[in-house]
Amino acid sequence: MSIDPVTASLALTIASSAMGVVGQVQQASAQKRANEQQRMNAVKAAQTNYEASNTQLTQEGKAAAEKARQAQIQGQQDAATAATAAGEAGVSGMSVQALLNELGGKTLENTTNIEANYLRQKDAAYYQRENITNSTQSTINTLPSVASPDYLGAALTIGKAGTEYWRNRTVVSANK
Repeated sequence: MSIDPVTASLALTIASSAMGVVGQVQQASAQKRANEQQRMNAVKAAQTNYEASNTQLTQEGKAAAEKARQAQIQGQQDAATAATAAGEAGVSGMSVQALLNELGGKTLENTTNIEANYLRQKDAAYYQRENITNSTQSTINTLPSVASPDYLGAALTIGKAGTEYWRNRTVVSANK
């Protein structure tokens, strides 16, 4: 028993459309998995960057506190040295007090600068973390969208083939 060309054409069209839809479903599934993996990678990278930023800021805070402590100690040593030298030289009064005030002011200026620098680093870390968030969101937003299978296109192709089949069958039947 042989299959006439019109029936074979209809069968091939149906099979081809069905396989096309199956391929589209598989491709959409693969793209969805790839997107999810890329999203997870972007989030993991962001978490690592946040941790690094926080660690760096903590270390900078400790370093700034140590610098401020060292500046205070140095200021106290300088004031003690100046007071001792003035006492040994027999100098006292307003001039010694002015010198000690000046040394205290320099110590305060040093510690204020250390604190201001740390606050600038803290602000920079905040903007760095904000940039991490924006970059991660941008990466996720640019992932390719998953295309849905074209069920309607397959149905229309099969419907057209069915119509052609019916039309050709009617013509063949009329000619017999």
